[in-house]
Amino acid sequence: MEKAVVRGVTIAYETYGKPSREAILLIPGLGMEAFMWPRSLVDGLVEGGLFVVALDNRDCGESSSGPGKVSGAAVLSAIARTLLRLPVRAPYGLEEMAGDAAGLASALGLSRYHVAGISMGGMIAQELAFERPREVLSLASISSAVGNPRTGLGKASAILEVLRMRRLPEDDEAAVRQLGNFERALGSTAFLRTREECLGLVSRMRKCGVRPEGFRRQLAALLKSGDRSRRVASIACPSLVIHGGADRLLPLAAGRETAHLIRGSELVEIPGLGHDLPPALGARYAGLILGNCRRTESRGP
Repeated sequence: MEKAVVRGVTIAYETYGKPSREAILLIPGLGMEAFMWPRSLVDGLVEGGLFVVALDNRDCGESSSGPGKVSGAAVLSAIARTLLRLPVRAPYGLEEMAGDAAGLASALGLSRYHVAGISMGGMIAQELAFERPREVLSLASISSAVGNPRTGLGKASAILEVLRMRRLPEDDEAAVRQLGNFERALGSTAFLRTREECLGLVSRMRKCGVRPEGFRRQLAALLKSGDRSRRVASIACPSLVIHGGADRLLPLAAGRETAHLIRGSELVEIPGLGHDLPPALGARYAGLILGNCRRTESRGP
């Protein structure tokens, strides 16, 4: 991966396609590395005429660690305070992570660009669209939310599964089973990965390793930023909201709320999809995102 230093934070990224074309930033979710975007999605965007920049957020993958320490107890306290709508303290918030993505775009010479993000990455993409309306051409918010605990609180079993952050077993078959169990806990039953796809993902995940401290800082950042409904309601660029009907971590209600708040947005609900980014849907996602990007043509410069 290539790397750029943005305000003292090293952001790792990969690019696909021709830099002369319109760019799109792909922003991953909580604890998710850039390589987890399905190649069918990336290839579809490139074939559709875009220059793709897939990044690792700070505290994940090959990007550098953020400041401060966040314990497991602090995360549980932050979740409780979020449910009570009390302020949460954390080393940084989604606003800083959006600044990382914008800084990377600037370092690459991109003055205007599209953004797409999944889960926490969708929240970061929303922040970018709100904070930098002159730069962001379009927004795709995938399996995400606006931080409202009334609509964005998933099943306790799904939340606990995410918080466990287990290392992958050394045995391949055991690792594939663990990955499959994780997918099912988050609601993905209609679009489960094949054994070969699971093995490929397991291999990449082992190389990157697990960063529990970074995961907790990212989660604390998400909780620190709280309910962003008013900010999201101010987004004016062409927007696409994709959400799974079987999502057990961020319920479908969260996606519907996001689409309701952004005037003129398009909502695509996918029955049987949980909180996941399955390769089987990569080409479909690419087509939907490209269609949303083309909506900018009618807006002019």
